[in-house]
Amino acid sequence: MDNQSTSIKLPIGMADFRELREDKRLYVDKSAFISEALRDHAKILLLPRPRRFGKTLNLSLLRYFLEKRDEDLSELFDDLVVWQDVEARAHFQDYPTIFITFKDIKEGSFEDTFQAIQDLIRQVYHEHRYVLDAPELTPEQKDRYRRLLRSEGSKTMVRNALRDLTEYLYLVNQKQVVLLLDEYDTPIQQGYLRGFYDEAIDFFRNFYAAALKDNAYLFRGILTGILRVARESLFSGLNNVRVRSLLDPEYATSFGFTEEEMLHERRGTGSTESVITRKILSRSHPRLACQHGSALRGPFQPGVGIRAGGCAADST
Repeated sequence: MDNQSTSIKLPIGMADFRELREDKRLYVDKSAFISEALRDHAKILLLPRPRRFGKTLNLSLLRYFLEKRDEDLSELFDDLVVWQDVEARAHFQDYPTIFITFKDIKEGSFEDTFQAIQDLIRQVYHEHRYVLDAPELTPEQKDRYRRLLRSEGSKTMVRNALRDLTEYLYLVNQKQVVLLLDEYDTPIQQGYLRGFYDEAIDFFRNFYAAALKDNAYLFRGILTGILRVARESLFSGLNNVRVRSLLDPEYATSFGFTEEEMLHERRGTGSTESVITRKILSRSHPRLACQHGSALRGPFQPGVGIRAGGCAADST
């Protein structure tokens, strides 16, 4: 094995874009996803993708690019394709941003699920607690904020917490808010598996509708998950959600790896690893052949096929 290949640091298990870049891990440039998301006319985007397809990392990528903050993070992006997009760069670090991942909400009852959601809300409110020092919020708004910081909010307060936070951030920053929700469907899947699906759907239907429906404080809402939960069960109150699945040409190569991407790092090194990699790809890893003609692979789950959403798993 050559010296170049041994020096490559793989980002195994890493889902934080900043950590990955600062630690100089191998990164397949998916930053064109930012440009495509900004040009998409849909205010609310739902992007269902299989497991291990980089959903959390891509939302982390978006967060670090769009989130307004005091420090300059341009070094994370200046060698990526998005940095050549003048229109996208106009949005760089320009928006108050809320990021939540539901991937660890795997409780056995609705009561425990609600407690876990309450804890998530407390954490995200803690991240943005600077708004408590701002004169733009009323005493009543600050009181509600502090109650959620102490996990003392009622079920109604928790249900409306994301919508209220977008309002607070808008009032303080005078800028619409980006809302990024990762693995939105994990608690609902657990409800189905553990026997509290009806309670879960009832809560999350109102939770998501409050944050996403007719929210004037929202610049963009982007959700990722594994499943597209039926519109009539979860998104019945929303008419502004645009679903971009594996069947769609949009975002076709933003998630997962193409074969070209996986072979790229070995090209021109004189290493035989490109041949080995090609054999691994052809024999061990599922190939998602979708109707728009792209071929994607989930390289971390050999032998696992994806048959949902109109794409067939193929191990040849």
